[in-house]
Amino acid sequence: MCDGTTARPEPYAEWIDALRALPYETRSILTHERRFALHCMISSIGHSRVQSVFYNWSGLARGEREFGVFQLTLAGEGRLRWNGVTHVLLPGDAFLVRIPSDHHYFLPAGSESWDFLYLIIYGMEIMRVLRRIESVHGPVLRVAPHSSLPSFLLDLFGFLSEETDPTAPTVSSYAYRLVMQLLDETRTPQEGREEPAIRKAREYARSNLDSVIGVREMADAAGLSRSHFSRVFHRAEGMAPREYIEHLRLKNAMSLLSQRELMVKEVAASSGFRDENYFTRVFKRATGLTPSEYRRIGI
Repeated sequence: MCDGTTARPEPYAEWIDALRALPYETRSILTHERRFALHCMISSIGHSRVQSVFYNWSGLARGEREFGVFQLTLAGEGRLRWNGVTHVLLPGDAFLVRIPSDHHYFLPAGSESWDFLYLIIYGMEIMRVLRRIESVHGPVLRVAPHSSLPSFLLDLFGFLSEETDPTAPTVSSYAYRLVMQLLDETRTPQEGREEPAIRKAREYARSNLDSVIGVREMADAAGLSRSHFSRVFHRAEGMAPREYIEHLRLKNAMSLLSQRELMVKEVAASSGFRDENYFTRVFKRATGLTPSEYRRIGI
């Protein structure tokens, strides 16, 4: 049971008090710019205090659309059940989860209340980073006493409380800043041990996009066995090697589409897509636009 004053090291007190001073409210971020897809966005923010044990969210009961939830505890306590383990969330603790995935976060019966900030985030780049953080660090992070994350959150909430009609690029820039903050918070000394091998694999993939590339070829370039390479690559990049290759090919295609002299089928072939129809399906799934539409609006 927690009354909102759960003991934490003294440096937490100042920034937790500052964040708790924010008004209790929820805001949806509705931008009017729909001309192009942005891969890192914030759709909702809020400061909430819940007191009912009926507060219980399942990561498998919120639809099929991919998005992420960041939630920072300011007072009281909550719980996150993830991968068979139940985590206690006290002031200064945050969690970061993907939807859809197998998790629950809830107010436990022994807690009188749970006071927290939250953000709903989405986009291809957001999800890539969330998968990486999850695979390396897990879903729970304890915000360091002298972290710059709280000041960023104050800045973000302040901006959105003053700006009644934020532009999509501005909101996206805050989302990217949030991602960088979270990556910094979840760094570990162990990261980077296999970076030279992973870097060789990335360079190989970038140099051979128009060729047939598979996990075996990337593993050979890295000098690792296929199974070991797949594990360390996923841990480093937050996605499987095949997903990474497709991600690179899509980025290359986006760049080539700006060259008006190239036909769509030529863009597809130069990016490693042997079938133009398949390329169109993959491209639209990632961006919401067909290659022709993407080229026409001049992104």
